[in-house]
Amino acid sequence: MGLSADGRKLAYGEENLMLYNRNTGQSVPLLKTIDGAPPDGEIFGPVFAANGDIAFTSRAGNLVPGDDNETYDVFVWDSSTNAVERVSVAADGVPANDDSGAILFHEGAIAAVDISNNGRFVAFASMAANLTADPIQSCQDYRGYERTCINIFIHDRETGETWLVTQNSNGDSPQLALSGDGRSLAFSSVADNLTPDAPACDDLPVPVNCGHIYLYDVETGDISLIDKTPDGRAGNGVSLHPAVSADGRIILFASTADNLVPGDTNRQQDIFLYNWDTGQMERVSLTN
Repeated sequence: MGLSADGRKLAYGEENLMLYNRNTGQSVPLLKTIDGAPPDGEIFGPVFAANGDIAFTSRAGNLVPGDDNETYDVFVWDSSTNAVERVSVAADGVPANDDSGAILFHEGAIAAVDISNNGRFVAFASMAANLTADPIQSCQDYRGYERTCINIFIHDRETGETWLVTQNSNGDSPQLALSGDGRSLAFSSVADNLTPDAPACDDLPVPVNCGHIYLYDVETGDISLIDKTPDGRAGNGVSLHPAVSADGRIILFASTADNLVPGDTNRQQDIFLYNWDTGQMERVSLTN
């Protein structure tokens, strides 16, 4: 479910994309399908833009014309027009040929969609291999079967462009958070080739034994490893669940690493805060 910027509205998925208004106590369905019937697939993981637009994932094939790919797709409900737009598409409008926005693991499905404050940029994870001309590598799923790696893409609703963030990635990147200004994207990945200092992982699926946090600069295309020590060594544990501030300066994440800050001896997963401007790492899951 997703909460609006002013905290007054809550979006959640059922048989439709539902909008709950805290002031009135009422929930209303938002989606009007092309055939007038209810959506014929589940609604998953809605997230608000500050302007009121809502990005979400669905397997429904009757939200937009020509949706016959029978996969999870990423959509945006436009708050100014009530129209629904599919955004897990290539620049020429060709839809994704595999699941986007909802990543399936043995624990269940996780949502992997975010949207900038102005609703222009939508970031999502996908196993599609046809959204850009970039080569997509193969990975193993939790059962050991080979499949397309989970990559991260950004779609620009203004220009129609879609581009690959995790270029030539050799591992899954299933979790993401887009800054409100649309300029920074924090994400988790088990790939060991995204940056020169990226650590190698054992050949097991996320989130069993591995995962590190990266920050992508939307304007420059640069990717930086975030969960590392002051002297540049990668975290020695699993780092997941990234979050990022509206201006991209602050990155939060969970990690089992005990070498990111001095004195981390509790042998537990902790919450860390990284300040991009100062380069300082802080453990924030501390008792008084």
